[in-house]
Formats: sequence, C-alpha cells, structure tokens
Amino acid sequence: MTIAVFLDTNIIMSDYKMVGHTFTSLLNATKQFRENETCKLLITEMNKQEVENNYASELNKAFKDLKNYYEKSRKLLLVEAPRLNKNEWKENNISEFLTKLLSIFDVHVPSENEVYLNSINRFYNKKRPFRDNKEEFKDSIIWESIYDYAVQNIEENIYFISSNYKEFAIKENESFRLHEDFDDLNGRIKYFETITDFLTEIDYLKVHHFDFREEKEIISVITEHLKDNRENDISSLDSALFNFFNNRQFSSEYIEGWGVDYYISSFKNVCIIDEMDILENEQEFIIPVAIIAEIEYAVETINPVYDNEIDDDFFIQSERIANDFFIDCEVVYNPQSNTVESINNAKVHFEV
Repeated sequence: MTIAVFLDTNIIMSDYKMVGHTFTSLLNATKQFRENETCKLLITEMNKQEVENNYASELNKAFKDLKNYYEKSRKLLLVEAPRLNKNEWKENNISEFLTKLLSIFDVHVPSENEVYLNSINRFYNKKRPFRDNKEEFKDSIIWESIYDYAVQNIEENIYFISSNYKEFAIKENESFRLHEDFDDLNGRIKYFETITDFLTEIDYLKVHHFDFREEKEIISVITEHLKDNRENDISSLDSALFNFFNNRQFSSEYIEGWGVDYYISSFKNVCIIDEMDILENEQEFIIPVAIIAEIEYAVETINPVYDNEIDDDFFIQSERIANDFFIDCEVVYNPQSNTVESINNAKVHFEV
C-alpha cells in the first residue's frame, strides 16, 4: 500500500534548508519507497503559502541584521561594505527556496470548495483546531485539505507530521493520536509530532537502552564536543538562538527590545533526558539531551530620539547580560568513531 506523508509548516520552518540530520533521515528512509512510487512526500497548498510567507519574514529579519551590520561597518571599516539590493536579494532567495521545496514535496490543492465550507462548520461547531476562542482558519484548512486527499486516495495510508499537537492531537502514554474531532478514516490517517516519531513507526529507527557506564562516557563525549565547538557554527544551536533572541522581548536596566550579540559562554550541565527514548539505526544513535548553558547577550531597540542629522546610531543597546538557559536537543552520536556527528532540533527555554 502506498503511504502519503504530509509535513506541517512548523516542521519545515525548523530546517528551512532541509539538510539537517532529521530531514536527511526522512529522505533516506523513504528514498526506496519513493523510487518505487509507494511513498509520497506532500504539503498542502495552505502549507506552501505559510512556508513562503514565513520564509520571507525570516529574510526580512536577517536583512535587519545586515542593516545593523552596515551601520556599524560604516564607522569601522576603511572600505565600506558592499550593500545588497533588498528586493532583489529577497526575491532570489525566495525563488531558490521554493525550487528546492517543490523538488522534494508535491503540493495537494483541494479539489472542492467543500474544504473551506467544512472549515467554517468546524469554527461554528467549536471543533478542533478551533479552541480557546481561536479564530485562525489556516490549521483547519490544512486538516481539511489532508482529509480531502485521503478521501480521494482510498488505497493510501496517510501520515501527518506536525509539532502543533495541541491543535490536532491528544496524548496517550508517551505517544499522540488524532483528537476525536478529526475523522481518521478508521485509522488510515495517523498523526505524529516529529519526523523522528514517524521514522520510529516505520521501523527506520529503533529504541535503544544504554547502561550507566555507556551513558556516562557518551555524556562526556557530548560535553567535550559542545565545548570544542562553542565558538563555531553548530547550525541547530545557532538557529535556535537566533529564533529565541529575535522573537522575544528582553529587558535590561534601562531598555526593552530583542536580543543581539548573543553567544554561549559556558555549558554548565549536560544530561540525557530519561523520559524520552534513545533511538538507533544501523550507524548511529539519536539521543535526547538537556543542557544548562550560560548565554551572554545584549538588549537592542530602536533609538526613540534618533535624528539622522545628528545621531550615528539608529539602534541602541544595553549593557551585556549573562543568564542561564535550558537547551533541549537531539544529539546524533556515532558509536564506531565515538564522536558526535550533529546536533539537531535544538530549542532554547528561558532562564533556569
């Protein structure tokens, strides 16, 4: 039987480049099935629009950082840094991103307006994903589009992967299932919170248990890897820090704004998360890890009294601040070489 795997917007947003270990594992695990046309990777039309809009928004944030760099470099560099044309730069990057996205995923376009009518009915009947006075229709249209696909393709099993479990699922023991407000067509539509959960379902990954000595040795290897690469670009950590400090409000003694010039100054504790499974495939382990790290940063905001005729700085910054933060992540560990291959799915949480 053919399987159709739908990814939600939040899964793609976690790795826009789609080159991280989790995405690579998904592509590797489904490669043979896709070549035999027994597996399809899909997104809905609504997901495509959401991903494109969010990607454009992230580019705007990145360009804001570039603008800040230009402002600072103008005062520091003997030769002024070359400037990019924002519109041209943005359009080129969006075009390249969409080309890659559509080379991996097919887009399901709903066949009938019934998808939108069903979403309206969900809203008036207060069914998931409408909860807690939520009025946003996008999640509902995504679900109804997936359901539309499932009804049209009765010989296929459908897998829906979304980290937005509060809208779609309920937790049973350590796993999730679709909320009763969603018709799973007698179990033909299944929900997973992560790509890793899906890969475990299809037996690409299996649960592994370390003994105490193994765990202690591996934690030591992970800790040394983090320390040795602290000033390098560990992409998942770097991305998690970028999202955390750019999308939250921070306060210093005098100003409020976003976080800038952040870096990890030390790793205070590293441990394996006991409540989560350690997974393995033929070459490596995927280990859930919790980290307490000291992160230094400054708070930045727009200068409220900026005058371009007399002021050099459009932005103002606070003094440096140091606090402890939690970081959750997945560590890919190679037991043959006793090395860390990558760190994935990192998430930063507020101070300890």
